[in-house]
Amino acid sequence: DGHLQPSFAGPLQWCLLALGGMMGLLSAMQSSVSVFASSLGFSTQVGSVASSIIMAAVIAAKLILGSANDRIGVHKTLNIACGISTAAVLFFFASSGSRAGTLFLGAALYGFAVAISVLQPPMLVRTAFGPERYGQIYPKVQQAYSLASAVALPLYNFIYDRLDSYRPVLVLLLAAIAAAAFCGTWMCKHATGMYNERVS
Repeated sequence: DGHLQPSFAGPLQWCLLALGGMMGLLSAMQSSVSVFASSLGFSTQVGSVASSIIMAAVIAAKLILGSANDRIGVHKTLNIACGISTAAVLFFFASSGSRAGTLFLGAALYGFAVAISVLQPPMLVRTAFGPERYGQIYPKVQQAYSLASAVALPLYNFIYDRLDSYRPVLVLLLAAIAAAAFCGTWMCKHATGMYNERVS
């Protein structure tokens, strides 16, 4: 049926592409956390530990979010993970050269931001278009993700070099999280009735 296979065009298209882009911005911070730690006055060793914490947290977060997707649905899982990601960035804001514990806690929570950038876009595409069209649609979202990731790394470093602070980058991350939550909410709302899939 046509109503079960919406066209990848119009607001839904741009919403999905924007979501992929926002996820790319979030994921890229994982590669910049060592520089971020150095900008706060931490040693290289502390920055390396923070990077390792994020990598370990991503593994755990994927398991937790994967189970949550099955239990409570894609939409609620996305919003919960966005909330945790927001808390992570706020802990980054609160970090300083004498608060390595705060940085490490933020890094642990930021694992959820990286995890949703991998898990939620394909789940949302499947929700909106169904498994039959997943292979056709998701590569376009993945392209937006890859492009945003490629742009984000030099952008974050450019901002730091120009302003001598990572705080504008953290503000950008908060905006990306808010945009991702909005896009996911809008898409799940409009996906209801498009394909018979649990999106609550």
